[in-house]
Amino acid sequence: MTSSLFWLPEPPKDYKARIGAVGKADAASFDGALTALGQYRLSDRDAARLCRAVAESGIAPSFPAKSLFVLSDSTTDYLPHNLTAAGYRYGVALDVAAAPFGQVQLALASSRTAIGSTDIVLVALTHFSFAADASLAALDDVALAKATEDLSSLVDDCLAAGAKSVMVQTVPLPVGGRFGSIDRRTPGSERWFLNRLNENILELAGRPGVMVADIDALASEIGLGNWHDARGRGLAKLPFDSRYLPDYADRIARLVGASAGRSRKLLVLDLDNTIWGGVIGDDGIDGIRLGPDDALGEAYLAVQRAALALRDRGVVLAVCSKNDAATVREAFDTHPYMVLKQDHFVEIRANWDDKAENIVHICEALNFGLDAAVFLDDNPAERERVRESLPGVAVLEFPAEPAVIADTLRCCGYFETTSVTREDKERAGMYAADAERAQALSVSRSADDFLRGLGMAFQIDDVLDDRFAQLLNKTNQFNLTLKRLAAGEIDDLQRSADTIVVGGKLRDKFGEQGKITAVVARIEGDLGHIENWTMSCRVLGRGVERAVLNVLVDRARDRGVRTLVGRYVPGPRNALVEDHYRNLGFQDAGDGTWHLSVEAFTPLEHFIDMVR
Repeated sequence: MTSSLFWLPEPPKDYKARIGAVGKADAASFDGALTALGQYRLSDRDAARLCRAVAESGIAPSFPAKSLFVLSDSTTDYLPHNLTAAGYRYGVALDVAAAPFGQVQLALASSRTAIGSTDIVLVALTHFSFAADASLAALDDVALAKATEDLSSLVDDCLAAGAKSVMVQTVPLPVGGRFGSIDRRTPGSERWFLNRLNENILELAGRPGVMVADIDALASEIGLGNWHDARGRGLAKLPFDSRYLPDYADRIARLVGASAGRSRKLLVLDLDNTIWGGVIGDDGIDGIRLGPDDALGEAYLAVQRAALALRDRGVVLAVCSKNDAATVREAFDTHPYMVLKQDHFVEIRANWDDKAENIVHICEALNFGLDAAVFLDDNPAERERVRESLPGVAVLEFPAEPAVIADTLRCCGYFETTSVTREDKERAGMYAADAERAQALSVSRSADDFLRGLGMAFQIDDVLDDRFAQLLNKTNQFNLTLKRLAAGEIDDLQRSADTIVVGGKLRDKFGEQGKITAVVARIEGDLGHIENWTMSCRVLGRGVERAVLNVLVDRARDRGVRTLVGRYVPGPRNALVEDHYRNLGFQDAGDGTWHLSVEAFTPLEHFIDMVR
């Protein structure tokens, strides 16, 4: 495997023409066109052409904008267009700047204004900054502690300068070693030193405002002999072989996308020759290839295990297959080696309808945008149909060798995450419970009867943890202001005396929903400015926003606030909350804000027990 992008298709023969046409797209279709163009295995030249076409179009994508400033000990001239093009793949508009080659500390001193106005500083150092040409005596525990402290201080300096977050990359190990097979465990060797330094770098990710890009892992996947280029280092001070610029850019861009809440959360799977071998309608349940003692069967067993592992960390699974529904369900229930069961899927659409239409129905049932979905199918015609008709859906390239399908799921960047919360791990089960709620609603006499019968309880939980940050930064639909907060800013909220924070967990008779809402209001005199109000769309229509407003008003009154001020900022996906404040009784102030008198407020009715 000499490229980490094997899960992306090669650009089509008319790709250059497609790039040229992007400037002719109207604003409404521009984002979809960019996303589609980014979902190919772009070369350095393709990336440059795409960025040039976007610049010449004069149209700005409505993706979340992120500025990135690179501090490196190597040449970075090649990075901006590769990073920007990879950003389109993950739904972010990257504006990339870089310090001059090798001037990390000088750039930190001379570029504090640029660093202070950037979203992310990327610290991209190689082993040449730490262990090149060092003697055995120099690479000891003292040197390791100093290198770690220097990196930590560099991160602190970037954050102190005003950067919202810092991304530090791990350091790819050099090729070969001084001590052969015992090199990694022998003090004084570069590998011993860099292995431990990388462990310390990974620990930095536990700090507020810090992310880690594991470039050492990327170099290992590609192969260190391929990754390193001694000639390129000598001639142009390149940090790695220029063939892997797209791979490097993808690793950085996927992490930026994850930090902006753009990770995908739905995997839609075909069945025949995708998660089992053979065609179940022709071969029968006993005839499909799945299980041990059969190379092909074991390959498909690995695919199912990889999909289940994604589900266990929060990715929602669905089926979209041209098949007989009864046969499919029987196979999930009865095949002795079936790892995936019916209840692992939130939707099983096994029918003879168009797959693109089925994917639309799946997303609508889950209240997901199409840009939440990833599609895996062995049929190239079906993949092309979905790519052409649903440009927002990420369609994985299907490998010719079944043994590589599981790697496709494990290595694709669409499910990247910066943290995993308890709610993430339980998400798939929560959506399954949502299906039970939908069934209960369908047989209820009225909406009020349904809500009363749910037995809902709201546990007020204002802890500013990773889940609170996810709600603020990854929610796109129920998000009033679209304002994102860096980890450092959330940490500041914890200490601020001028803010009101409301969060909470919801449960009902079908199960736990986890923390589903986050509200932040800033006190200014007798005004309470609601700067963030986000909520999981899974609980729409339950009256949660009414219950939360009651809590918010009580807390505002206790803090001397006389008027709550709300604001709605329209975005590409939050139209559903356009009338949020009107529906809650706020008055239009005529200046883009909505006002609510705390003194005159009468608590709103709902069917939720509030637990404090």
